[in-house]
Amino acid sequence: SVDALKKESQMYSAAVGLPGLIPIQYIFERIFPTMLTAPFQGALQDSLVNLVNDNNQIRSLVLKKFSMGDIAPRILEAKLFDLGNSDMAFDLDMRWRSNIRADLEMRVTSFGTKIPVTIQNLRFEGPVRLILVGLMPQEPGWEA
Repeated sequence: SVDALKKESQMYSAAVGLPGLIPIQYIFERIFPTMLTAPFQGALQDSLVNLVNDNNQIRSLVLKKFSMGDIAPRILEAKLFDLGNSDMAFDLDMRWRSNIRADLEMRVTSFGTKIPVTIQNLRFEGPVRLILVGLMPQEPGWEA
C-alpha cells in the first residue's frame, strides 16, 4: 500500500540509483576475490565442522581446495541507513552467479572410503546488510 511505501522511505536516509551504484560496484570488483577469499574459506570450514558435529552419518568432511573464482556479485540496488554520528548501514540487493569451487573429501560412518565432493557455481540473489562502524569526518574516514 501507499502507507507502507511512505513508512519504508522514512526508515532510510537515501536510496542509491544506478549512477551511485557504479562506484560501489567498482569497489566490489576490486576487492573481490583477493580480500574476500579468506573470510569465505573460513566460513565454509566452520560450516563443515558444524555439519559433521550435527550429522552422525558423516565421520569427516575436509576442505581440500577452494577458489572464489573471478565473478563479483552484481549490486542491483542500495539503501543507506544513518545509524548515528559514526555508524551507517547499507542494504544491498545483490545477484551473484559465482564460479566458486570447493573440493571436499568426505568419509561417512558406514564405510571408510573417501568420497570426493565438489561444490561449484553457487547462486545467490537477495539482500545483504553491510554495517560500517567507527566512521569519522577526518581523513581517512574511519577508525582503526
